[in-house]
Amino acid sequence: MIRLIPLGGLGEIGMNAMIVAYENDAIMIDCGVLFPDPEMHGIDLVIPDFSVLKSLKLKLHGYVITHGHEDHIGALPYALQVQDAPIFASRFTCGLIQHKLGEWGLTYALELVRPRQTMTLGPFELEFLSVTHSIPDGLAIAIGTPLGTVIHTGDFKIDHRPVGGETTDLARFGELGDRGVLALLSDSTNAEIEGVSQSEAAIADGLEQAMRDAQGRIFIASFASHVYRMQTIIDLSQKLGRKIVLNGRSMVNNCRIARDLGVLKVSDDMFVPLEQAKERDPKTLTILTTGSQAEPTSAIAKLAFGEGQHLSVSDGDLVIFSSRSIPGNERAITKAIDGLTRRGAEVLYWQVAKVHTSGHAHKEEQRLMINLCKPRFFVPIHGELHHLKSHARTAAACRVDAERVFTIEDGQSLELQRGDDGEVHARLGERHVARKIFVDGKGIGDVGEAVIRDRAQLAHAGMVICVVTIDQTTGDITQGPDLLTKGIFGDAEHPTLFEEAKQWVRKGLEEHTAEARCDRPAMEESIRASLRRFFRKELERKPVVLPLVLNV
Repeated sequence: MIRLIPLGGLGEIGMNAMIVAYENDAIMIDCGVLFPDPEMHGIDLVIPDFSVLKSLKLKLHGYVITHGHEDHIGALPYALQVQDAPIFASRFTCGLIQHKLGEWGLTYALELVRPRQTMTLGPFELEFLSVTHSIPDGLAIAIGTPLGTVIHTGDFKIDHRPVGGETTDLARFGELGDRGVLALLSDSTNAEIEGVSQSEAAIADGLEQAMRDAQGRIFIASFASHVYRMQTIIDLSQKLGRKIVLNGRSMVNNCRIARDLGVLKVSDDMFVPLEQAKERDPKTLTILTTGSQAEPTSAIAKLAFGEGQHLSVSDGDLVIFSSRSIPGNERAITKAIDGLTRRGAEVLYWQVAKVHTSGHAHKEEQRLMINLCKPRFFVPIHGELHHLKSHARTAAACRVDAERVFTIEDGQSLELQRGDDGEVHARLGERHVARKIFVDGKGIGDVGEAVIRDRAQLAHAGMVICVVTIDQTTGDITQGPDLLTKGIFGDAEHPTLFEEAKQWVRKGLEEHTAEARCDRPAMEESIRASLRRFFRKELERKPVVLPLVLNV
């Protein structure tokens, strides 16, 4: 029996991790993180719950990685602490993984794989297929099993003019389809967008037009892993007589890795050190910067708010967001655009100029993949539920029997088993716990949903601390109540409310008997309820109330 067990990536954008198991042997395809949304206050990363590897007692033969984006490799340092196994990845992906593990102080032997290469891992016969994506050396995985071939597309698009020369291996997908594909697991990120995605080469035309008209410095914010876009910008800058400045740690690191591996082709004399940028003629510089999603500590966010250490944005500069906003980041990006505009820059982004294209297939490309593979069963992967549902409808329209299309989410396993009739049948299997593990600083999993809710409540309505001292013998209030509030109101807005709240608490305590006031837990609960009622009545707010009763 084959079991497909998604630990992440089916129901959200990111955190991609899929277990493929045959009996008790398994491989994991991808091992990524999810970046926190604004409601996950203080959380650095979200990772899958890898404990299922132990609970299922699976023999893991390897982590097989499709490409080097963080939502596909970022959780490897955490997973390796739970289950050690070899890592198989392509050239550039290996470079990024080695750098990541090095930051953790880990040295690990990685297994380099190439397109059309085959290998055996336990009962699995793996073949690696080249796919075009927004990062070099993307792979799909064809997994030969005793029941048939399972294809995992990874993230892909079909680009007939790729900047890096890597095309999606349509011929091989077609050959596998002719031989028979048991199940196709296919990228659903752009499943709701009709037509085909723009070629990366077409974006070069749009960028050149924008850059040619620039009168000052050109700032281009892009994903640091988008080496093809980096190559395009470097080539255009050289054509226009501009030098390159790298701004942002990940941009510097990824550029170095790509150059060392020969993925990025650029001479040393094309670069100007960041510290010397202020001394150069603005018309001669292109600044490649991180922060395309305007993260609060990113390089572009600091520029937007005038906090750049070596650079600043001024009149005549051009800023290009060569990326698309990830859901949840729209507000931060808009604020950054406004900040940059306020400082005199012209700002271009994907909605107003041809400066970005997606690395994910649109509907027509997804249809082509399905028709080439002709799968018996279809599972949409990589996307929120509405993306998965849309892709499932596309598969059904491509004559995959609707009963053989399975839309599953994290934790829901799918079982493929040969029946008495000799045919392979599919059914929903066990639903495993697919918790999201929150990483907060050095803490891994010590912050749960309850803590996140408390943080959200604190951010939403503030906090009030109430301290009261009560004589444990007589029950008399000997000191207080004293109040400290954060994020509720300022003294100038409500000058008398603070005293009214204190009197409200005292009145509530005095309604209890002297004996009852000696019961500290009961009095703390009374204060909590009393202040909640007060702030709900006076301000229609629900702050977090922390009472502290001291018995003397």
